[in-house]
Amino acid sequence: MFSSFTTKGAEAWKKDSVVIAGRVLNFHKHPEHKTIQFTFRDLLAVKKQYVATIKEDGTFQTNVVLYYPQDFYLDFVSLTTLFCSPGDSLYLEIDADIWKEQNLLKPNGKYFVQVKDGSTAKTNQNVIKFLNELPDEEYIHMDAQNVVQSKSAEEYTQFISQREKEYRKFLKKFNKANKTDQLFQKWADDRLKYESWNDLMRYPRNHASYNQIPSNSLQLPYNYFAFLKQYDMNDNEMMSIANADFLHEFFMYANRTPKDSLEKVNKAFKLNNIIAGGAILKNMLIQNSAGFTRQLFFTKSYLDLIKGHQLTEYDLLYDSTIITDSHFNDLLSLEKEKVQEYLANKNTLSVNLINLESDITVDLMQLISSKFKNKVIYIDFWGPWCSPCMKEMPYSKKVQQYFKDEEVVFLFLAVKTNENSWKATIANEKLTGEHVILTNDQVNLLAAKFDIVGYPHYALIDKKGNIALGNAPNPSSNESLIKEIEQLLK
Repeated sequence: MFSSFTTKGAEAWKKDSVVIAGRVLNFHKHPEHKTIQFTFRDLLAVKKQYVATIKEDGTFQTNVVLYYPQDFYLDFVSLTTLFCSPGDSLYLEIDADIWKEQNLLKPNGKYFVQVKDGSTAKTNQNVIKFLNELPDEEYIHMDAQNVVQSKSAEEYTQFISQREKEYRKFLKKFNKANKTDQLFQKWADDRLKYESWNDLMRYPRNHASYNQIPSNSLQLPYNYFAFLKQYDMNDNEMMSIANADFLHEFFMYANRTPKDSLEKVNKAFKLNNIIAGGAILKNMLIQNSAGFTRQLFFTKSYLDLIKGHQLTEYDLLYDSTIITDSHFNDLLSLEKEKVQEYLANKNTLSVNLINLESDITVDLMQLISSKFKNKVIYIDFWGPWCSPCMKEMPYSKKVQQYFKDEEVVFLFLAVKTNENSWKATIANEKLTGEHVILTNDQVNLLAAKFDIVGYPHYALIDKKGNIALGNAPNPSSNESLIKEIEQLLK
């Protein structure tokens, strides 16, 4: 599908700090809003958020470490896009009067975020102005779902093409009227190009979802993905979140797996699913990517293994002949060291670890209920590898605290994990409650009983051992969960 390129890699990137500082005007009139959030999203789809606390005199400052030029979001009432490079400094003025009327971007006659000084001040002034004057209304964002849902693939391709044409017409006039610099022009071109490609990549999945049809039933024109031939596999001058979004979509497209491949590889090599999947993924990525992009994609797939605590599988699958870039190798080494240190902590004395010894003929629910007679049981099906599962844990602790003197058991059933990862996660995250690690057979039996299609999954068992709610509210749905439990306690 793609030809080979000479690898440029990320060697030219430089790690350096960015200082973002400034003053909030009219802060004394809105002192209840004390923080500003800055959100960065890197090429590996990792979102990092930094929070600056506003001092009494209205000043703020935060430092961010970057490796390459990119844009980011400032969140204070609404999102403002700004741009920076490693080593930059930005001095901002933010008008807190935006809180008076949150849809008014110019509360006192000018944009509420002003870039007053810094190494990219002029570029950022144009970024703010360009995005606020871009003629969005007719072309997208305001009615994006309807456009994706209603248009065929051919119509949507034409729509995106026309949208970008209009945007570029506007950009040409904007550059001339504002005498923009090369840095802004590079950023704007990057944003418009990758926004179009990202939307085209997302269309098949979103169109099927919005119309509630199977994704494999959507017939795309044979040349639908022809635009990918324009993509430079060695474009390592990443500058926009749209670029990072496109790469995330392209990664999923590049590693799509033929339906029967996993089963064939398992039978041929007698490998576990992770190793077999990794072998298939390697083959797909080599076929569908090259140069810098290939190294980026392999780094992303290896990081997924490391962060999932699958270090044995990582060691078996890692290929030093593919990732030759020192930046990516340093990143992998650092993350592996962090996980090794994390896994070394297995202090689980503060929780109750339960062993459900049973074969597949035993009624697991009857076994669980017998251990917690006459108590309401809130079951949390989770895994250390599951980000949504882990995000719910702080909320779960709060609900547990709320019912600490009641006849309620919080039972955590860990799925698809190993004992080291399970115990280390309980220890490092200071989890509470009753904990069980399930075997694969137990996972299959309970998944069928509770109709589980994904994780996390929650269920409520009443005092008699009956399933009261097979799909219960999650811990972050605080009020609705508490209400359901209180009903069962009556």
